This record gives sequence, C-alpha cells and structure tokens, in this order.
Amino acid sequence: MRLLLAGLLLATLSVPRAFADSANADAQADAGPKGVLTKPPALVTFVPAPYPPDAEAQHLQGEVVLQVDIDDKGHVADAQVLQGAGHGFDEAALGAVKQFVFSPAEIDNAPAPVRIQYRYSFTLAPETPDAGPEGTDAGPPEPKHQVTFEGRALERGTRKPLAFADVVVAEPDGGSGSAPSTTKTDEKGHFEFEDLPPGTYSVVVSLADHQRFETQEAVAPGQATHATYYVMANSYSGFESTVTAERVRKEVARTTLSEEEIRLIPGTQGDALKVVENLPGVARAPYGIGLLIVRGSKPWDTRVYIDDAVVPQLFHFGGLTSVYNADLLQDITFSPGNFNVDHGRAIGGLITAASRPPDANAIHGYVNANVIDASVLLEGPINDQLSFAIAGRRSYIDALLNQFLPKSFGLNFTLAPRYYDYQARLDWHPPGKRDHLTVTVFGSDDALALLLDNAADIDPEARASFETHIGFHVLSANWTHKYTDNLTQKLSLQTGLNILDNSLGEDIRGDTRSSITAVHELFDWQVLNSLTLEGGLDVFYAPYKYTAEVPAAEFYQVEQLPDPITSRELVSAEATGKILEPSLLAQAFWQPTPKLRIIPGVRLDWYEDLHAVRADPRIAAFQQLGETTTLKAAVGLYHQPPDYRLGLTTPKLGNPDLQPEGAEQYMLGVEHDFGSGFTLDVQGYFKWLFAQVQTTDAIVVRDGVQVPERYDNGGVGRSYGLELLFRKQLTRNLFGWVSYSLEHTEVCNSQFTLNNVRPDCSTFGSKGWSIFPLDQPHHLIAILSYKLPQNWIVGVRGQYASGNPVTPVTTSVYDADGDLYIPIPGDFFSERVPAFFQLDARVDKRFVFEKWMLTLYLDVQNITNRRNPEYTLYNFDYTKIAYLSGLPIIPSFGVKGEF
Repeated sequence: MRLLLAGLLLATLSVPRAFADSANADAQADAGPKGVLTKPPALVTFVPAPYPPDAEAQHLQGEVVLQVDIDDKGHVADAQVLQGAGHGFDEAALGAVKQFVFSPAEIDNAPAPVRIQYRYSFTLAPETPDAGPEGTDAGPPEPKHQVTFEGRALERGTRKPLAFADVVVAEPDGGSGSAPSTTKTDEKGHFEFEDLPPGTYSVVVSLADHQRFETQEAVAPGQATHATYYVMANSYSGFESTVTAERVRKEVARTTLSEEEIRLIPGTQGDALKVVENLPGVARAPYGIGLLIVRGSKPWDTRVYIDDAVVPQLFHFGGLTSVYNADLLQDITFSPGNFNVDHGRAIGGLITAASRPPDANAIHGYVNANVIDASVLLEGPINDQLSFAIAGRRSYIDALLNQFLPKSFGLNFTLAPRYYDYQARLDWHPPGKRDHLTVTVFGSDDALALLLDNAADIDPEARASFETHIGFHVLSANWTHKYTDNLTQKLSLQTGLNILDNSLGEDIRGDTRSSITAVHELFDWQVLNSLTLEGGLDVFYAPYKYTAEVPAAEFYQVEQLPDPITSRELVSAEATGKILEPSLLAQAFWQPTPKLRIIPGVRLDWYEDLHAVRADPRIAAFQQLGETTTLKAAVGLYHQPPDYRLGLTTPKLGNPDLQPEGAEQYMLGVEHDFGSGFTLDVQGYFKWLFAQVQTTDAIVVRDGVQVPERYDNGGVGRSYGLELLFRKQLTRNLFGWVSYSLEHTEVCNSQFTLNNVRPDCSTFGSKGWSIFPLDQPHHLIAILSYKLPQNWIVGVRGQYASGNPVTPVTTSVYDADGDLYIPIPGDFFSERVPAFFQLDARVDKRFVFEKWMLTLYLDVQNITNRRNPEYTLYNFDYTKIAYLSGLPIIPSFGVKGEF
C-alpha cells in the first residue's frame, strides 16, 4: 500500500470534568503520479463520548486507538478498536467515533475514501472549586477585553506548534473561588486569556500523545504576561499514529513504506532507498553493492524516479547508501512488475519516491555524522507562500575502508568509495489553493580507485588498477493545477547531466557524457463517480557522447582480426548520438461495482534512434472478497531501449540496427488484512523476455564493408516465482515484516556456440538455456523493530539467500605465447557458492532537550562476522579453488543533533 505523509487531523472533546483529545495524525497516501492525498479529512461534527462512570469514580484516565474508515462523503463507514484501554473507555470512544462526520478527504483533488488511526484520550480535568454562598452574586463585572496572559505551546525538542491543545488557568488551591479559565491553542500553538486579575496562576497544557505540562505563572497588574511552553511528547519515534489514504490502486504488485518505517530498519544506516532491497521480488546483489535485481531482470531493466525525475543511479559505490537524503523523502513505492502505463521504458521493476514538503512553520535542521559519512539539513519558511529545504552529505570512508577489509579480499584502495550528494527544494503555494509548484535540485558524485592483488588472474595483460567516476546533476520542476473539481493537470520537467567514466590499467578506458531533458504531463478527469480518465505525454531526450580506448580486435575488418589474447594494440573510438523517445499514454479507472475495479491502459512509445514504434497495452483488476480480502490480477506488455550508456546502438561500438527489448508480464495475487495492522500479500508471476540484446560473433555488411555485428536482439528468457510479504504496519511500539521471494530465471543466447552447435532458443531445456547470472531461488528477510520506554528503539534484521551461481573451471590449457593458463569452463552457472546468511542490529537512543534533540545510534551489519562466500577464486593454473568472502562485521556509530 502506497503511503504519503500529509496534513493534521485534530479534534478535542470537552465534557464536565473530562477532556478527550485526538492525537496528531499524519495523513499518508500514494505519492505516485496518481493517488496524492491533496486534502486530508477534517472533523466537522464531533459527538462527545460519555466518560465511563466507573472510571470517573476511580479517577482513571485512558486512551483508545481506533481504526476509522471514512467514505468519500465524509461519513464513518466502519470503526474498530486497535488498542483498547478497558474500564468502558473502548465502548464509549467507539460509539462516539461512529457518529463523527468529516469533510471528505481528497486524493488527486477528488473526494475519496481513506482510513485513519484516531486516538481518543480521556483525561480528568482539574477540580472546579465550589461557588460561593447563594445570594452573594454582585452581578457580572464590566468586561475589560484586555489580554493579560498569552503564549505558545510547542513540542519539546522539535519546536512544532501544538495545535488545539487545552490550556487551563486556575488559581492555586482554588484561590478566591473563581472557576478555571480554559482555551485552546490555534494552528500555530498560540493561546491567550483576557481579563485575568493580577496574581499567581496554575497553568496546565494537555494534548493527546503528549505528557501533561504544569507550571505556575504570575500575572502582573497593567501588563500582559508572555510565555512559551515546551511540552514533552510521549514518543519521538514516529510510531505514534498514521492516516492511510486508500487511493485508487493502479499497480497490483506494489509495496509502499512511509518515512518513519524505513529510517530505523537495521542494516540500512537509516537509508530510505536501501529498504527496497528488503522487499519481495528483489534479489540480494553480490557484495551488497546496490544492484537492483528485480524478478530476474538485469539492473538496467528497473527505473527509479524521485518526484517524477529519472534517477540514473540509486546507490553510491558499494551500495553503502543511496544518493538521496532519506530525511527529505516522504515515502517510497516499489513495484516489482506489472506497473501501469504512466511509466514506461522499463521491463523490470519501478521505484518511485516522493520528497516531502519543507517545514512551513519554523526553521529546523540537523547535523548527522557516523563512521561512513556526515550530512547536514536545513529547512523552513521563507514567507507565507514559500518554504525551502537544503541538504548535503560527504563520505570519508576512503580513510577507513582499507582498515575494515580483510587481506583475503584482494583489493587495495588508493581512493576508496568517495562520494557526495546534495538536495534542495523550493515549494510555492500561491493563494487560491489551485496551484502548487515545487522546484528541486539534486545530484551525486562518486569516485573510486583500487589496486588488484590478483590482477594476473583477472586480466591477461595484468592490468593492476581500476578507476571509475559516476555522477549526475538534476534540476526538476513539478506544477499541479486544478482547473475544476474534476479536472487536474500535473506537469513535470527535468533537465540534467550524467557522467560515467571507467578505466582498467593505464590504457583501456571508456567515458560517457549524456544530458537529459524529460517532460511528463498528465491530465486527470473524473467523468463519473465510477469512472476516471487519465491521459498525457511522456518525452525523454538524451544526446550523448562516448569515447573509448579499447582492444583493436573490436574494430578490424573481418579478414584482419588479430589474436585477441596476444594482441596489445588499442585504438581510439568516439561515438555520438541522441535518444529521443516521445510517448503517449491513456488509461481508465473504472469501478463497475463497489467491489470490482478495472484499470485498462495503453502506452505508445516511439524510439526515434531505433526507428521503432511499440504499443504496450496493460490491464489490472481488483476484486474485493468480503471486507478484508482482495484478489488481484494483471497482464501487460513492456518495452525498453538498449542500454545507450554502453554505446550498444552506435555503429563503431555496437549495432545501430538494434530494436527495443520486450517483456510480457503476468501476475495473480491476493491480499488479506488481519486487522491491528497485520497484512499478508501473496503473488505469483510469470515474465517472458524477448528481443533481448545479446552478443554475437556474426558478420554483417554495413556501408559496403564486412564488420562484426557485435550485438543483436536474439536473446530470450523467462522468469517465474512466488512472493510473500507478511507485514506489521506502524503501531505505538512495534513494526516489521517477513519477506520471501521464490524465483527462477533462465536465459538463452541464440548466437552462442557450444561444441560447434548453435542452440534452439525456442526449445526449453536445450543446451543454449542457462541460469541467469544473478538468479536467486530463495531470498528470505525478517525485520523487527520495537520502541522501548525513554525513547529507546531496538531492531534486528535476518537475511538468508541462495548462493550466487558460478561457472566451474574443469581444466586449463597453457598458452606459451602469452605465458598464461587459459581456463576451460564447464556448464554455465551450473554450480553455486554456499548460501548467504547475515544478521544485523540497530539501537537508537534519543535525548530530548527544550529546543533540540540528540540521537545516538549504533547500526551493525553482519553482527556475527560470518564469512559469506561471494565468488570462487582459482590459482594460476586453475587447479585449486578458494572463496572470496563478503564484507566482515561493520559497526556504524553515529550522532545526530536536531533543532
């Protein structure tokens, strides 16, 4: 379920001797191109809950947490107790909440049903002193209408305004016998009292999910008393309350995580986007280097978007952390397949992340440092219409990584993964609430240089060094305009620069520069209550330049090919080109019955440089079975261009006649809600891959000259599996999930010669079919985080995965000219290294001061220091074998100061 933090839902009940308050509740909804919660529900009609007589007699207080379903008219369709308080509180709160009336929530500016968590607190108010003897009333005094006491109530540590908190002012011990004065704070936490006589008063501030605040204030004659109160929250972990907007579902295979769920998961260093690696459908990448291997697809097949802007690289080197600051993200949605037509150019998975709006109330920020990197963040309002956020991060692991790596790792870093990234966002909310504009700038830069101890075993030329540089810079703007209540436009613009440089030794290198311009425009039209149409334009343009120094054998004419083993000749190559891919898309959201939803769509993509047009029809359906179970199914066609970053379509480096790669995707699944935040999602899938780019040794005539074809579209593959996610969503103390992926992927290269026989890729089981190099039959992850008293949070993560497939070496042949042994491989990927297992843990402790907070955390990866085999190594003549182990135990201690 896709989630988005938004808005506040606040309500307060006042009855004789009792106050019942709701908690602040963050609204969460899908942040994708469709499904944004544009207006949270607001309480319009409040029905008081009677204070249970027995509880009142015993001076008991309580809080009841309820799950409330609100329909698109604002009426309460259902309510259930998630966390009871007993003593009659549960029944009283449930009876009252079922009579509430809200203003309807809006998703994409249209009324929609939502589900919220509502906290109903019963708190006994101070005793009201008895009135004086009858007949002593001297009549009401003439009102002065003078503010004598005012102030603000802020949350301790965060300085967030406490809206609609109760403020009670009374004379100590009853004083002169006057009744207490009561008011509520406004949306900015401000309160005021008029005409208080001079004297000393007892002040009480109360709000659900916050500790009762009591103090005394002196009111002097002839002047106003000003005060600011910092009220301690019951918890600062974010486990307190959520509002879930159940938007119109588009993807049948989708998992959404809110910011508070993702930032404390063990083994991720609090990184939001790394959590995707813990979800069903994602295989564990070798060495944890951050490659996205989704349902048996190569990493290029999965696309990543942040605020609708294409992100060319999701993780910094080694997968240590993502390229975008987690504290600026609002939510992440991951679709391992069968996503709808508003996104294309991918045959694997889809990751869409939404950045959160900056704080518009006050200046906030933090400084965060751990053993890997340091980061800073600053955000706040500029004026009533503008707010900003800016952040940056820089690593210093280049000074530490060589200390962590064992000698057996075989690598010596001259420049370890050095990275930095930055983000900035500006929000504009003009008057009228029909427009919203955000401008975002973000980027990343990575550099790496290392020496290979076993270079002779890897490269015949014994090139002992490897260097790489990856960077990108993005400027994006998003504008939403609401023409009418039923018609909305969303326009996204992006421009940027991508850099990819690699070198091996002093001679071989390849450098790519590409600039990207993208336009994504969608119109959303609600025709009927049961029918919404969506259509738009999606354009991607990327001119690029590729330069290389590569072995000469790649560029000779056929009759001149030299011996590739003994030749040391290199030639220079340069290729330029442009990618222009305009697309049209249209889809409908049709609900013919209250329990059936059908989403058909089609996407038309033109690949200008490939001279190809592809139409991709897709359809998804949801059938509700009862109140808590949903059956879902989807089928679709998907296409993508070859990886232009590698120069695959250039005449000199690749094949200009390549066509788009394709995939057919099928999915069937079921979701069940057990209540109390427990859900189960099970889905099976089948994916047929066709027109896959593969290497070939064929010879073709191009421009009258016989040249190597190098690549063609003859590759095929199939992937099928089962995915399970059993999840405990956010509650006050506990959340986590169990994720299991059962997957099998096979590929066939129709041009690969084995024993002088070319395979028949149309026949399964022939010698041409082999295991996908990143195939992973089993991947199991269990995550559990728990909040302890005094702002302690502990969490553990266990991970099991099948070992990586490897091709064994059966024997070797000595090449006297090259003075080296040439390995003779066995069947491709017919063996595996031993299974992977890792246990991670995280502990957080937060100290709350009046105007700031300090968090200490320890995140330990591979806490058992297990030597997990990642790859096989052979000696010089391939007669002995050893395993190359993954990373050892890596503790990451950090300090974060927030203000």
